[in-house]
Amino acid sequence: MRSLALAFVALLALVAIAFTFLWGAAEDEPAPEQAAAPAVAERATEPASQPSASTSAEAPAKASDLAAGVERESVPARPAAPYVFHVRVVRAPNLAPFPGARVWSSAESVDPQGWASGHSAPWSADPEAFLAEAGRAWLCDGEGRVSIGNAYPRIALAGRDGEWFGANTFELESGATEGEIRLFLAKDETLVFRAVDGDGAPLAGIWAQCEFLAPDSRGIPNTVKVGPSDQDGLMRIRHIQVNRHVAGGSVGAAVRVVLLGGTLPAEHVALQPLPDTPLLLRVPDHAMLDIVCLGHDGRPWTLREGESDLITLWSYGGGGSSQHRLAPDGTVRIGPVLCGAKFTLTWPSTKATASATAPARRGETLRVELVAREHRTSLSARLLDNAGRPLQGTYLLTIGPPSRRTVAEIRTGDDGRFQQPLLDSSPSSPLVIDVGTTRVTPLADSLCARIEWTRPLLAGPNDLGDIVLAAPRELLALRVEWQDGSPVREPLLRLRGPGARAVFDDPILRSDPTGEGQCSVRGPSGFGPITVRATHREAVTHAEASFAEGVVHGVIPMTRGGSLATRCLVDPELPWEEFEFSLRREAPTGAPDDRLVVVPAPASRSGPAVLRWSGVREGRYTLAIAAVPGERPFRELTGLEIRAGEATADERLREIDLRGALSRVELRIRDDRGEAVGAPKLLVLRRVPESEQGWYGHLAQNGVAVLAVARPVDLRIAALGHRLQDLPGVARDLHVSLSRAPRLRVRLAAEIPSGLAVWVNFVPPEGALEGGARYRSRSGDGNWLLEFGWGGAGVAFREGAAAQGWQPGLDGTYGVILRVTRGTKMAAVENPTPLVVDTKGLATDSVVTISPDPEALARAFEQLSR
Repeated sequence: MRSLALAFVALLALVAIAFTFLWGAAEDEPAPEQAAAPAVAERATEPASQPSASTSAEAPAKASDLAAGVERESVPARPAAPYVFHVRVVRAPNLAPFPGARVWSSAESVDPQGWASGHSAPWSADPEAFLAEAGRAWLCDGEGRVSIGNAYPRIALAGRDGEWFGANTFELESGATEGEIRLFLAKDETLVFRAVDGDGAPLAGIWAQCEFLAPDSRGIPNTVKVGPSDQDGLMRIRHIQVNRHVAGGSVGAAVRVVLLGGTLPAEHVALQPLPDTPLLLRVPDHAMLDIVCLGHDGRPWTLREGESDLITLWSYGGGGSSQHRLAPDGTVRIGPVLCGAKFTLTWPSTKATASATAPARRGETLRVELVAREHRTSLSARLLDNAGRPLQGTYLLTIGPPSRRTVAEIRTGDDGRFQQPLLDSSPSSPLVIDVGTTRVTPLADSLCARIEWTRPLLAGPNDLGDIVLAAPRELLALRVEWQDGSPVREPLLRLRGPGARAVFDDPILRSDPTGEGQCSVRGPSGFGPITVRATHREAVTHAEASFAEGVVHGVIPMTRGGSLATRCLVDPELPWEEFEFSLRREAPTGAPDDRLVVVPAPASRSGPAVLRWSGVREGRYTLAIAAVPGERPFRELTGLEIRAGEATADERLREIDLRGALSRVELRIRDDRGEAVGAPKLLVLRRVPESEQGWYGHLAQNGVAVLAVARPVDLRIAALGHRLQDLPGVARDLHVSLSRAPRLRVRLAAEIPSGLAVWVNFVPPEGALEGGARYRSRSGDGNWLLEFGWGGAGVAFREGAAAQGWQPGLDGTYGVILRVTRGTKMAAVENPTPLVVDTKGLATDSVVTISPDPEALARAFEQLSR
């Protein structure tokens, strides 16, 4: 069933990229009238749970109508919708209005699970195209105003007037049903690249990755993938002014060509002003792979109408893995790939595998055959509407026993048929199979069906027959309320049936808000028990309840917490975004909220840092401020009383002055050629004795890292391809020069039978530098695990193999793990010698000999030879 899961993961990965940008767009400098009218906020929020049909008094124009010039008036001043955003479209920075500007809004809910992968323009690449395709469109009046009704208190907007464009997300303040907001437009800019080969000739089909770098060298860069290049080698990133804004006013970008099989160096480009001519991206020698799938009999594999299948490519040299969809004739062309790169190819639905080395000469194509090892098990059916007409399009398929269910996208042809392979061992029967429209479909238009398959699945196709999709019926009328019985406004709901994972909604279930704290849960008949998880920013914790089939009305009680708000005056030259602001319960109870960390709301670099906690359990708390997460606080406020449903009124919270409390330290890091070492190759690690992780990672840009310190700190500089450098007791600005890490050769002291492979993996021990440091992400979700230095940490040996090259991510101490593989099967080999390799004392071209335990190796060989 792996392909079903992978397909769903791919869908979520696409959405994750899109909404990483979406939630990050907030105005740097709010205007005075915005500050005076706090009914709306521009900030990162958790998305709404479900999309819903529009409740606006007047239907908006379709994006296609506006593109064709259809005239529409703006909606009434107060649309008949639960929430209203009164938008004024203005020019940045002089606030001049844009009469008649066009505005696109998200379709009711800004929900990552609500966007189908069929919407081809993710927000991060082009917010205008993304909302024009999947959202709603409006025209402003003569003063640049439009009122937009929405079913949820958050909305994504994009606006255009001629060459002026802007995009942002907005959320109403808690308890507000409407608010005044401004959408700023700026001159639209486009960054153009031209991919060329070594002779300067344009190349088509090339992809690139662009990282917009913040000017202050702090934060995670906003990254956009662009491509493929056209016949002239050109590719474009639109709305550079928006990307520059999201990256904190970036003045430059790092651009690298993306080739399977290797990680390529980045080109740096200035963004202010943009280059007048396309930026040349020189592509190293590359080739193509032509994959041909064959059946047991050696005949070409073909796909029928509505059938889909995937090939997975694993790269040894970089880029991880990628999935590629088979063409109807059972072939797929993969590339471009780096010349000489090594790959493993798998055809999961038939357990077929193959190894391939890309041609050494550019422009060549390697043919690789994958021969089916097992008969493939698949499901097929025909989807019909209530009138018996075939349904063509993209749908969600959920399949499996209650304890283990997977989700995939299926595509039906003109006749409504689909065929979906199962990639793991066939699940046991009876199977519960759900089919439904994607979440981007309005609730009123959604269709679904549920069937049970009681017969065993056979090798080959299993035809489910005709499946009639109908409108979902109401399964549960639900009310979410506080402990005093008042309604919870707009809770975030997760709906799942038996066996569904708690972090995702069951794809076949929908919820539709119907009133104050009430909603209607809809789905197919015979769904079984439904579990509902409700969360809300004012609640101290989530609430969860299960409702048996046939229950018509349900109530979920939630506990409201208190709130605390303050602002801190900070030194603008310090990286105060990295500070850790936390509340700690003074009498710990073991509850999850005994210690709560928040990230300051976006604000001007010259303004205060605004802090706000909500949904805090009653009790006495200490507010602590530390330079980095886990470090000893340099400022504390004790004895803060928090009561349920109240805002804490303590005079000490009026304003906290942090100016002058810490010192600024700047590191400038260069390689042995004197060039700046920048992200993602460089990390400045800070020892934090008080922290469980032991290290905190400062991200550096363009070879510069800025730290805030209260006392001398111990640092470690870690850069890919360079030796580690320890800097004890740093309290002032430093210039640091790094030397190259060694290139090593690995030898395996063992004979390997034909058809088997022995993998030697070099893995940092738990708690070591590469796996144990943590840093705070730019968007504030914090404590991301650094997987720095893992790339290229494995080599494979086969029959007759000589010593293999190994370039550690950086020098340090690596553990040794041995595995024997045959195709997709694997067996571990215990107790190799040595168990640990310390690369710090080794010179380039040193030989590292790994000697497996003879008895353990023999057992692994025997296990895989059966």
